[in-house]
Amino acid sequence: MTINQWVVHFYSYGANCYGNGVDKLSRVRKIKWVSDNHNNIMDLNNGILTSKAKNKYLFIAFALEYQKIQTAITSEKAGFVYTQLPIQLDATCNGYQHLSMLCRDSDLGKNLNVSSQGGRDETPQDFYGLLINKITQELHEQIKAGPNASSNKDP
Repeated sequence: MTINQWVVHFYSYGANCYGNGVDKLSRVRKIKWVSDNHNNIMDLNNGILTSKAKNKYLFIAFALEYQKIQTAITSEKAGFVYTQLPIQLDATCNGYQHLSMLCRDSDLGKNLNVSSQGGRDETPQDFYGLLINKITQELHEQIKAGPNASSNKDP
C-alpha cells in the first residue's frame, strides 16, 4: 500500500468514526471533510468535533493518531511513524458483496459498492436502506390487498 492509499483510508476511517452523515459521503468528500476540520482535530480539547461525534471514543483515537502524524510531518525529526490504530476498510455488507461477485450480478454489485460507475467521487450506496424500502413497499402492498388476498405461502 502506498502512502497516498494509506492516507485515503486513514482519512476515510476518521470521517466514518465521526459519523453524522459524513460517513455516508464519497471518499473524496471524506478526505475534504478531514482537511477542512484540520484545526479542530488538532485542537481536540475545544470539544467542537468530539461533542458531535457519533462514535466518540473511536473518533478521539483517530484524532490523537492524526495529531501524532501531523506533528511528525511538521517536525524536523520527521521520519517513521508507528501506529497501532486499526483502520477498517469497507466491510459493509461483506457477505452480500461476495455473493454478488460470485453470481456476477452487476446491478446488485452497484448497490453493494462492489462496482462503480462514477469513480472515487461517487457517493456510496446504502444497501440496507434499499432493503428497508423494498420490504416496506411489499408490506404496504400486502396491507392494501387485505387479509383475503391470495398468498404464495404454504399452509
